[in-house]
Formats: sequence, C-alpha cells, structure tokens
Amino acid sequence: GGFYLWAKLRDGLSARAVWRTAAQEGVAVNPGHGFLPGDPTGQEFLRIAFAWTPAEQLGEAAHRIGIACERVSRGDAA
Repeated sequence: GGFYLWAKLRDGLSARAVWRTAAQEGVAVNPGHGFLPGDPTGQEFLRIAFAWTPAEQLGEAAHRIGIACERVSRGDAA
C-alpha cells in the first residue's frame, strides 16, 4: 500500500511544466525531482497523492492530468 502513485512522463514532457499546468487545471501533483534529490530521472516523473481524494473524484483528476500533459505537448504550458 501507499499514498502516492509515481507516473513516468512520456519523452519530451517536463515534470515541472506538467505540475504548473495541472495546477491551472485544478489538480495538485508534484514533480518528482523534489523527492529524488540528485537523481536526474526525477525530471521525468510526477508524484501523485491519492489517499485523501474521494474515490469518485479520481477519474476526473486523471482526466485533468491528461489535459495538462496534452497542453504541455502542444506548447501551451503554464
């Protein structure tokens, strides 16, 4: 068990850009670099907390994270 999911971003996506853009979409995620100090792979991961989110909101949250990723891919990052 745990309280977090780790998501590896596809090539070309910045965790920081997705983090900022997801916030605009109303979803709080964390870029992985803050949890993997000194590890360059942290730039490719998001840390997603789910333990306090009601189950019925998880699908919408995932959808909004997807929108944030698409926006970053298009160059429309926050």
